[in-house]
Amino acid sequence: MDPSSSIASILARSLNPPMLAASAARIADPLAMKDALSLSNFLCFRASGLTPREAGEVSLLLEAGLASLQLNGDLLSAALQLANNLNDDQRQSAVDWISAWRFLGHPSTEAVPPHAPPDTIAIVRTEDAMCDILIQPIEVLQSHIQAFITTWSAARDAKISTIPQIRSWDPALATIECRIAQVMGFDFAPTIAPPSRTFRRPGVATYGGRRPIKNRPRSHPSSGCGQAVDAMLRRGELVQIPPDQIPWEENLEPIFDEVYSVHQHPDDSYDPTLMVDPFYGQVYQRSTLEHEHGAYGITADLAAQAAMQLSNYGTLRVPFRAIPRIFVNTSSEFALALESIMRGTAPLGVTSLLFRGQTREHTLGRSKDLLEHFYGDPDVIEPSLLSSGDRRRGRHPSLMAAWGATVEAFAIWNGHTPKNSDEISAFSRREGDLIKLALAQHYGLPTPALDVTRNPRVALWFALHKLIPQGSGLLQIEPMPANEVAVLYVLDAPEVSFSGELSDIPTVRPSRQEGYFVAGSWGFRRNRVARYLLGAIYFKGSIAGDFSGMLPTGEYLFPEDDAMVHAVREVKRINHSRNLVANELSDHLYVVK
Repeated sequence: MDPSSSIASILARSLNPPMLAASAARIADPLAMKDALSLSNFLCFRASGLTPREAGEVSLLLEAGLASLQLNGDLLSAALQLANNLNDDQRQSAVDWISAWRFLGHPSTEAVPPHAPPDTIAIVRTEDAMCDILIQPIEVLQSHIQAFITTWSAARDAKISTIPQIRSWDPALATIECRIAQVMGFDFAPTIAPPSRTFRRPGVATYGGRRPIKNRPRSHPSSGCGQAVDAMLRRGELVQIPPDQIPWEENLEPIFDEVYSVHQHPDDSYDPTLMVDPFYGQVYQRSTLEHEHGAYGITADLAAQAAMQLSNYGTLRVPFRAIPRIFVNTSSEFALALESIMRGTAPLGVTSLLFRGQTREHTLGRSKDLLEHFYGDPDVIEPSLLSSGDRRRGRHPSLMAAWGATVEAFAIWNGHTPKNSDEISAFSRREGDLIKLALAQHYGLPTPALDVTRNPRVALWFALHKLIPQGSGLLQIEPMPANEVAVLYVLDAPEVSFSGELSDIPTVRPSRQEGYFVAGSWGFRRNRVARYLLGAIYFKGSIAGDFSGMLPTGEYLFPEDDAMVHAVREVKRINHSRNLVANELSDHLYVVK
């Protein structure tokens, strides 16, 4: 995705339905048409901390994004239902006009008026009606860009030599963030990890929070490593990337050749042949992988970690860490296991836990020779915690714009607008973008995020119940068979986790599920969430009787009186088969049958 189309995507998913309705009403009124399409209005695009040269480049980037913006007819059809003063013909006329509109202004050449805010770097001048439509999207975009400027300015001021972590939660934002970083002078040259690698706990940036590991294992050379690397490339388990066009916007780890070893390369020359692990985003020179056997750490050498002493059911493996698997038979054993995981991970500085329950454990299913190569053991278990967007290959970019408008319309219909602590509408800031993503994840849209909860009893309920969609949004709930094994994962809360409980909007489901979502599982770090695992607790379905009366019910977690469900069904009723969001969600807005 190029930066201009990424900007257009962020703008499109930040549209404000009331503004669309007001603009459509003026466009549809022949008497008001002339004023609505005048060129007398403008918007200020503001950003602090850029030099004049950098501000000019960002202005050019904004111009290219605006030129790429195309408003979707389905989105407009749904949003314009708010314009009750228009008949069907007028609505259709406005939909046709707005969806065909293209930005004609030139923010890079417009002079900044004297009365504009002091941090204005560009003027967006266009038709009056279009300014109404663009005012909220511009505010959201500039809040994203300002956050990127602040993050990368801090890295530049601190003279950080490694590439700071890309923290964006989806590919569109990451593309913009990478471009902003380049504008600010970061050349994104790869940083080779030193031979004395140190471990960092999940959620801590690469350039901070490190601690040495005792009993560091030596590398285990294998004579067949070259052939093994070739085989993994053929199967797609490793992906070769061009060294002169490293796709940082595809969610790569910032340090290359990060191996669990003290092996010193025979020379310090840079190998132009690069390859990446497509589940974790680790990038290696080919020569490094041909030397390293057990590059992610051999489990026996990791067993000295305190948490591993808890395991009675084997271990899970992720890069550079082993995670204890604990099998329990009773509710009291479950409580002790959970307490033990928390106590065992205390030395890592974990302060907040999240939980995910599953009726079965999924693995990445990688070949034995890859497991042998990375972990020194062909039989290790690599947990799969892929996002819904990755599992379902959903149309996330095309859906999010229409979904965003639906969420805002829903909030307005219910008389609520979410606000931050400064009493500014969250929908006009980057927080609003996250709100929409959180709600999309909770209500069935495929996103680059994973559902979790802060309540272990909610996670336990999901582990002990199978959810079977019945069509038309109905959900049949079946208890886990007594002899099947379920799992509850305990995770360190990463920086990219976000609450789905929005007290200012009457969304019942996220609140009752005490839901969180963990974003950022996309691109070459599709299994990113697995890096935050602290422990896994397993049990058979028969344990459910031991928790009788202690867990929530399906009717409570998936209530039929959820206002968001009713709002999306109303959008579908109004727009019939044309509405993209309603069609996608019709079988996923679950209520208990």
